[in-house]
Amino acid sequence: SHPLEQAVDQLVNQGVIPAAVGEYMLANPEALAAITGRGAARGDGNSVRSAETLAGRCLKMKAEVAKTSMPVRDQAVAHAACDVYVVRHGERLDEVPGKERDAWVKTCGSRDFDPPLTARGKQQALRSALTLRALLEEERPFDVVHSSPLQRCVSTAELFAQVFAIPIRVVPGLGECAAALRTANRKSQHRWDHVMTVDEHRSLCPASEFLEPEPRREQYIPPSGATCPGRLA
Repeated sequence: SHPLEQAVDQLVNQGVIPAAVGEYMLANPEALAAITGRGAARGDGNSVRSAETLAGRCLKMKAEVAKTSMPVRDQAVAHAACDVYVVRHGERLDEVPGKERDAWVKTCGSRDFDPPLTARGKQQALRSALTLRALLEEERPFDVVHSSPLQRCVSTAELFAQVFAIPIRVVPGLGECAAALRTANRKSQHRWDHVMTVDEHRSLCPASEFLEPEPRREQYIPPSGATCPGRLA
C-alpha cells in the first residue's frame, strides 16, 4: 500500500486517532505534516516518520498526564462536576489576504460576517482535537460538542466531533462571542436572519451527526450574570 496509507494505518491501529480522522488525513495529507511540524507529507519515508513523531508525542503526553493525575476522593462531587473545554475556531478566510479571500468576498453576499475556515484553519482544528484527545484518558470524555452557528465554528467543531466520536449541537448563544452577532451591535439582528440553517450545517459537515439545535437565542453573558456555557454545563 501507499506509504502515507501505512503511516495513517499505524496511527489508527495504535489507537492514537480514530478511523474517521485517518480518512481525513488521507484526503488531506498536508494535515499530517501540519500536526507533526514537518514539511509536506509526501508518499515516502517522511510520512512514516511523521506518523511516528505524532504517535510518540501523543503517547508522551498521555504518560505525563498519568504521572500528574490525582485520584478523585469524593465520588459524589466528581459525578456532579462537569469540565468545560472552550476552543477558539481555526484561522478564518477573511483575515488571510489572497485570491481565495478575494473570490469569497465577491460571492458571500449578506454573509460577509460568516467566513469559512482556511485549509490551515482546519489543520489547526484537527491538531487541537488530537492534542486534547491525547491528554484525556477517559475513553469517552465528552457527550457532545456545542458550537456557535457561525460556519468557522461549526467546521472547527466538526474535527472535534470526529476525533471524539460525538455529535455537534449548535447553540445560538455561543454566537454572541462574535462581535458581528452581539446584541449590542446594531447590525446583529439583520445578520442573525442570515446565519446558516441546520440543513446548511449538515451539508457543510456531512460526516458529522448534528443534534437538534438549541432553540433559544440568548446573550453569552446576560445581565443576570448566568453565562450560556454555564447553563449548558
